[in-house]
Amino acid sequence: MLGQVDVSLFLNAFVLSGFALVLLYVYFKLCYTYWKKRGVPTITPTVPFGNFARTLIVNNPSFQVTEYYKELEGERFGGLYSFHRPTLLLRDPELIKNILVKDFGNFYHRGFETDEENEPLQGHLFAISGPKWKNLRTKLTPTFTSGKIKMMFPTVVETGNELKEHLKKPAERNEVIEVKDILARYSTDIISSVAFGIQCNSLKNPNSEFRKWGRKIFEPTIRARIVNTLTFIAPLLPKIIKLGIFDPEMSKYFIQMVNDTVEYREKNNVHRNDFMQLLIQLKNKTLGETEADPLLKLPSEETKGLKSSAQFGNLKITMDVIAAQAFVFFGAGFETSSTTMTFCLYELALQPEIQDRVVSETLRKYPPLALLIRECTETTKLEGTDLIVEKGVQVLLPIMGLHRDPKYYPNPDKFDPERFNEEEKIKRHPFCYLPFGEGPRICIGMRFGLVQTKVGLISILSNYEVQVCDKTPIPLEFQHGSFVLASKGGIFLKITVAAFCIGFKTGRRVLILPGLALLAFYAYFNVVYSYWKKRGVKHPTPVAPFGNFAKGIFFSNPSNIVNNVYKELDGEKYGGLYSFNRPTLLLRDPELIKEVMVKDFGRFYGRGIITNEDIDPLQGHLFALSGSKWRNLRVKLTPTFTSGKMKMMFPTMVQTGKELQEYLKTPADKQEVLEIKDLLARYSTDIIASCAFGIKCNCLKEPNAEFRVWGRKIFQPSLKGRVLQFINFLIPSFTRTFNVHVFPKDVSKYFRSMVKDTVEYREANNIHRNDFMQLMIQLKNKTLGIEEDDPLIKYQVTMDVIAAQAFVFFAAGFETSSTTMTFCLYELACNPDIQARVRKEIDSMLKKHDGQVTYEGVLEMEYLDKVVNESLRKYPPVPLLTRECAQTTKLPGTDLVVDKGMQIMLPILGLQRDPKHFPDPDKFDPERFSEEEKNKRHPFSYIPFGEGPRLCIGMRFGLMQTKVGLISVLSNNEVQVSEKTPVPLVLDPKSFIMSPKGGMWLKIVKRSDMVDAA
Repeated sequence: MLGQVDVSLFLNAFVLSGFALVLLYVYFKLCYTYWKKRGVPTITPTVPFGNFARTLIVNNPSFQVTEYYKELEGERFGGLYSFHRPTLLLRDPELIKNILVKDFGNFYHRGFETDEENEPLQGHLFAISGPKWKNLRTKLTPTFTSGKIKMMFPTVVETGNELKEHLKKPAERNEVIEVKDILARYSTDIISSVAFGIQCNSLKNPNSEFRKWGRKIFEPTIRARIVNTLTFIAPLLPKIIKLGIFDPEMSKYFIQMVNDTVEYREKNNVHRNDFMQLLIQLKNKTLGETEADPLLKLPSEETKGLKSSAQFGNLKITMDVIAAQAFVFFGAGFETSSTTMTFCLYELALQPEIQDRVVSETLRKYPPLALLIRECTETTKLEGTDLIVEKGVQVLLPIMGLHRDPKYYPNPDKFDPERFNEEEKIKRHPFCYLPFGEGPRICIGMRFGLVQTKVGLISILSNYEVQVCDKTPIPLEFQHGSFVLASKGGIFLKITVAAFCIGFKTGRRVLILPGLALLAFYAYFNVVYSYWKKRGVKHPTPVAPFGNFAKGIFFSNPSNIVNNVYKELDGEKYGGLYSFNRPTLLLRDPELIKEVMVKDFGRFYGRGIITNEDIDPLQGHLFALSGSKWRNLRVKLTPTFTSGKMKMMFPTMVQTGKELQEYLKTPADKQEVLEIKDLLARYSTDIIASCAFGIKCNCLKEPNAEFRVWGRKIFQPSLKGRVLQFINFLIPSFTRTFNVHVFPKDVSKYFRSMVKDTVEYREANNIHRNDFMQLMIQLKNKTLGIEEDDPLIKYQVTMDVIAAQAFVFFAAGFETSSTTMTFCLYELACNPDIQARVRKEIDSMLKKHDGQVTYEGVLEMEYLDKVVNESLRKYPPVPLLTRECAQTTKLPGTDLVVDKGMQIMLPILGLQRDPKHFPDPDKFDPERFSEEEKNKRHPFSYIPFGEGPRLCIGMRFGLMQTKVGLISVLSNNEVQVSEKTPVPLVLDPKSFIMSPKGGMWLKIVKRSDMVDAA
């Protein structure tokens, strides 16, 4: 009876099990219809593993994903299954861009479920998501700025020297070495030092304790494989069953090490320039203001998962948080860098002739992380498709598949660094190369990793050559059990002393013959000067080593040379030039100039001027600055040039205009010939001195007043000054590299001292004046009324910042305005009929406004405005503007790719005297600026003040000052040519500001109708 019961129970259990298996099979089959219902191409799954059965054995799913990527060729995406879970595989770089950047708010999660209570090391930046990730990323961003990397750079270099020394003996013996382990020890020594403050000397001691624990992170043990596979296929399972990702002993070791290091440093007040110190400062809130991470501008108000919460709003940096970040810095930093260097040396050994761009090509062919994962946190429709991605769906980004796709990289198995020249990069979608990810979750340590990698390669290749040997694996095989891409069985290469180093042994000196040096010099410039020819761009023949600016050093302003080249290139939209060894692009087409100045401003915001405010604070002015510093200062200064502020300073202009009128009475009565350029410069100086510095200098009455003397020094440079200005124009880094002062030291000292004295006197005596200096003081004291929480204006206005802005306001304001008035009066003297019409308009304005020059009255004078515009067309004060390309880009409507760092020249004088835009350009004709005529030509053919976001901020002030000066001269007087008047006009070729040679002599006489009335 008992036996019958046992058999019955067994049969029941068997039937139930069978039924359960059938249900399970049916369940999975139903799950596996998910993508078919949505019309998504898929790979046939296997119950119950989906498409990742082999992952249980080989562990790294990226190899399978890469195969699926190839099988789905021609599709933009495909469907896969991780066990029962639908997983989306993206193939199209544009869709990947949407996931990583545009739609980041719905795909910020990596699909990892961390369990920091059970295993604190899981709480690192790579694994966590949501507001915790966002807050931690914000806190950690300042630790990876270029400044902080420079701080850690000496450690990298020192370890590189140790690597070089370590390889000396094997190289001399032509030994075969396993490079992966050596480079892992090099990386371990760097990371252990900068992340933990530990000198572990792995290069000398391969079995050091730190190296031993480091190996355990990436050792593919059975336990590690199971945990990694479960984490990929069922992310919640390890957390539910409390299965730690890391070896418990290893976790304990790293946490204890961090605790001991932090406690020791804090107890003994020890400070080191490393990552650990920065984390300690974060913990103790002594790192200073957290820098804004430009990648973290997330749609937090629209994205539920990333909204700040009470729980994470102020993320506390605890010992465990420090340990987790130091751990991932070590784990990711040493393995990925050493792997990249290993593969790089392998390829260099196979192809010893290639050197440049090798790191990028290595990362293409061997991305350390061959697969990235995101999880959809909110149901969303993929842009440009009909596919709706539901919340919780895992999204696979196949880095290796993209990097080895012949669609983007022809012959992808070939190692070809030239794929990463600027011309090739611009041809392909930027999101088909993602070795560090992209968007807000781009690898935060990318720059450090690249620096570490490059220093390691430099340390090896500067003295040694690597060669293949019998033990070198050809073709290369990968270790499928490792999550980081790694070679199977290591990489063995022969290392030898480089041939070029043999002649440089101790005690020996090699002298290069002058003839060889000249030959190399000629060959170098011959190669450099082929740049434009290779690109099919027309250009004048350069002369080594000056390029196209040989005449400019002593004899000519560069703008004159550029203007001549503009004429030579008639019919072209652009042309090429060379500034010494630097290719420079000259634009002739107003539409292309519009692209650079406005539409594509984000890629051309810099002027190519490199400032050095540490030794020359006056360089820190708005015209010279670039990037965020320019943007922040521009935002702060914009309110100082509103119409309201202009009206505030207008009475000073009018008062100085009356003084100019009074000064001219006597010479007008005597019909004297005056040098008006200097006279008008004194008028402008009086206005600017008052408005910018609050100083009453009376230059009109005292031509040699101190302020006027210092003003002359700016625009009358010595021979040394001219040469320096020219070299700085052609080689912007020159002055910074050699710490050369752009402005004479005595000029800088005078203006800085004057500003300091003025500000301190006003603040001490509570003096307030309606001028530019007062507005700058208000900016400094934050009393101007600008919202201080605006992220664009986090920029401190110091005494030196005030001095630099006041200086450029003075220098630009007095010289450009006086020059414009000079040329305008010259043309009016040569064209008395136009002068009479201007005077008639002045009389009408004064009559309308009760004999007073008012702000509104000046704005009403349409014909005077045309006259001034025509003067600026024919004689633009700054005849040439420059921009620098900040990001490689293709010029719209052309085949030309502009490389990052290239200087762009915008020929203002050439455009404004081009008969294509202004017929009979040498004729002075104010009617060119009637509305009817303006509508006939491209608006960017007339840009005397520049255009776009970098339009001259003081334009309205300069125009108003010019018009008030002209009104003051012409309301009571006539100007006439005299025997000393230069006709035709000769320009000073040595002046950077367009200026008449030898001054401007005109006869000044009292108005004939006033004489008759008298």
